[in-house]
Amino acid sequence: MESMENIAALSKEIKKTIITGCYDNYEEINNYLNLIFSEIYKATNADKIRIKLFDLSSAIHEIGDPAVIILLKYLLDNLENVNTPNVLVSTTLEGEVNIEDVGNFLMNDLIENTERNINFFNHKKGRSLIGKKKLYIGLRRVFEHFLKEGGNDDIPTALTSMVNMWELSKKNDRLYEFYIYFNSLLHKLNFLGKNQLARDLSELALLLSLKDKVFHYSFYIKMANFARQRNVIDSLLSANMLLYGVNFSNKEHDLFLSKILLELFILLRNFQFYPYAERVRDARKRLIVDDEYDLHQFDMAYFNMLLLSRSDELFEVIQSHLEENDVMKFGKNAGIPWLTLLHNLHKLDSEKFKNNNNLVDLYTRLLNDEDIKNEPLIKNIFQGLDDDVSQNKKIVKQHIKEIQQSRNHQDVNYEITAIRPLVYNLLKNSIINEDIEGALIAHSLMSDTSYLPICKDIFGLGQYPIDILDKDESDSIYDNYMLYLESIIIESENKQFLWIGCNEYFSYYISLYKGIFSISQNDDFKRNDARNWNENEIAKFAFNDQPSINEVLQSKEEFWLNESRELMKKTPSLIPNIECQKVVIFRDSEISIIPINLLKKNSNTPLCDDHVIITPPISNRIY
Repeated sequence: MESMENIAALSKEIKKTIITGCYDNYEEINNYLNLIFSEIYKATNADKIRIKLFDLSSAIHEIGDPAVIILLKYLLDNLENVNTPNVLVSTTLEGEVNIEDVGNFLMNDLIENTERNINFFNHKKGRSLIGKKKLYIGLRRVFEHFLKEGGNDDIPTALTSMVNMWELSKKNDRLYEFYIYFNSLLHKLNFLGKNQLARDLSELALLLSLKDKVFHYSFYIKMANFARQRNVIDSLLSANMLLYGVNFSNKEHDLFLSKILLELFILLRNFQFYPYAERVRDARKRLIVDDEYDLHQFDMAYFNMLLLSRSDELFEVIQSHLEENDVMKFGKNAGIPWLTLLHNLHKLDSEKFKNNNNLVDLYTRLLNDEDIKNEPLIKNIFQGLDDDVSQNKKIVKQHIKEIQQSRNHQDVNYEITAIRPLVYNLLKNSIINEDIEGALIAHSLMSDTSYLPICKDIFGLGQYPIDILDKDESDSIYDNYMLYLESIIIESENKQFLWIGCNEYFSYYISLYKGIFSISQNDDFKRNDARNWNENEIAKFAFNDQPSINEVLQSKEEFWLNESRELMKKTPSLIPNIECQKVVIFRDSEISIIPINLLKKNSNTPLCDDHVIITPPISNRIY
């Protein structure tokens, strides 16, 4: 109960700060966070820990995005005052191993554990003639191959390797290395579209770390996984929990500290906290780690931050780096992120790109590399962001099927946000090519997604073994979206349907009447226009029962009429001429900030003056 009381008190103090815009009570917020984190770290029962974490996350999510600045301030304060543990120099563990012997061991292990599935806590080791050191090296090599080359079919073997690596890492003093690889496993699963499995395994990491007495390691993994899935609140909570644990750690390996800083940098970069990410990068520069690939990862994370922030130094810094470094020394592992980065640079400014010979040379070289350009990740990026609507639709539909493996709609919302560039590209190309289905799919994904069916199975403390072999993908309404909308098309005989939305570059509407679709784009009204109108005009529509009338003969009614006319002049006209009395309107999240009764036709008259407006509470479920 004490934990719940502290969480409720924390929520109250955060809300007070947000409402007042004053940080006078920040000390109370800081104390409550410390109390809650202390309770979590003192707990030993995994069930109770997960409930406490869930309650804390739910309370912060209830407040929403305004709470992020509080979590960020707490994080930065702790980064400034973190107790630096004794830094241990990571050692290498190498040796000659017959990989065929390792393969035989894995086969025996899978047979021994057929009934147990993949279970870290009830695992029977397969027969092997290899010593624990060589077996660990061999399993690590198998797992590294999975990271480089593996696909969905290789996940069971990778997980079997991880079970055995976990057991052997403690015998070889490589426990920190195991958790680094475990984090890499989740990263790989994200690339393969297995985001829910990655979330499940991040919960498993919590149990493993409790058993290993390195509880804070689990928050390194949870922080990284939440950040990749664009969950800013849980990633910051995990980062704060991680730093809280590091404060009480006597010693840490240099490589593990570097990985913590890398994932923290990526977190801050992904959520556009660029100045704070720079501070983490400075801290990494002061840490001496004898690992070239680790430094390469940090360089790539930094270059992508320059790209996201549209830095003036972007092209110059990358050109200079290519002059001084052989970025392909790490093979395909380096080639894939470099090709993605260069492709985005080319799309950003093709002229400037062409004037940098090193960029052009490497880009050409990577495009001609069969192994790299045929990587599923690269093909998905190119197909999802090129101008071919059919390919755009294919990639978006595949992502939605993967997202439907989620177990709650909060994760769905985060994952939809993560694929927003692909959805926007589908919308843009669909409107240009008048592809109605593509435009409607994109519109629905930029609106309400609560209608998406999600995974109903339960994954908790009683669900470890991990059964990943019999998963069926949920059917998606987008597989044949026009068939799904058939009832709407039939009903359009006596109603007109409108889909209205806007984004950074344009607004649009899609109309359906008597079975005929039409589509229109408006370059004069964009997302910023909608937000500016909402910020500057919406409050003026509040009813003023005591207006300041300057003219002696003017009545209140006349004043209100004149005022209303002036306000409506500034309201955007977004609706085409309507051919029917009844109109059903689906708005995306941006257009929804304009009240439905203020939507105007192109004739500059409010739609509600002449028509019956039907606004379904959920985008597609009613029809």
